[in-house]
Amino acid sequence: RRHILNPPVQLSLISKPYKVCFLVPSPSLHLLPIPHHLPTRVDGDRQAAQRSALIVTMAAMASSRKAFTDPQTGIKYETTNPEFQGWLTKQSSWLKEWRRRYFILKGSKLFFCKTESGAPHGMIDLAHCMTVKSAELKAQKRNALEVSTPDTTFLMYADSEKEKDDWIGAIGRAIVRCSSTYTNEDGMDDEERDSDED
Repeated sequence: RRHILNPPVQLSLISKPYKVCFLVPSPSLHLLPIPHHLPTRVDGDRQAAQRSALIVTMAAMASSRKAFTDPQTGIKYETTNPEFQGWLTKQSSWLKEWRRRYFILKGSKLFFCKTESGAPHGMIDLAHCMTVKSAELKAQKRNALEVSTPDTTFLMYADSEKEKDDWIGAIGRAIVRCSSTYTNEDGMDDEERDSDED
C-alpha cells in the first residue's frame, strides 16, 4: 500500500504539466523510478529528486528491517533508526575473502547484512573494541579501516576516502560513548577517582 499526501503538487515542465505525489515511508513502500525522459530541471533539479527518492526508499527499508538475534545469547537487537549506515567491503573471518556488506551502526553495536533491507547476520560489539583506525597497509586495500577487539581485528574498506573517514568518526564516537558509560558506572567523576587513589 502506498501512502500519498494529497493534493498532488503540479509542476510545469516546458508546456506539459505533471503531477508529483510526495510519498511517506511505510513498511510495504515500493517507489517507482523517476522517468529518464524528464528534463534536467523540474522546478529544481532531477538529481535532488533522485536524492529525495533514495532517502525515502532507505527510510522505508530501515523501518522494515528485521531485528538481529545474537546466536550466543538469544538477545534481539532492533536495527531501525540507525545512527549511521552504508556499504563497506569486509574481510571474512575464516576464508579471508572480501565480501560487500551493508553496515548499520546503532548504539554500541555494528551490524552487517548482505542487502540494505535484509536482516543482519552478524554484529560487532563496540563495547569490547579498543580502537578504530586506517588500515591500508594491513589490508592492502585503499580506504581500509580496522576495528580491533582483544580477540579479533575486523578489516573492511570503503568506496571513498570520505566514506572511510566518516565511518572511522562514527565508530570512534560509539567506542568513546561505551568507554565513558563503563568508566562512569560507579557514579564517581574523574576527580573523585583520582583523590581516592592518592
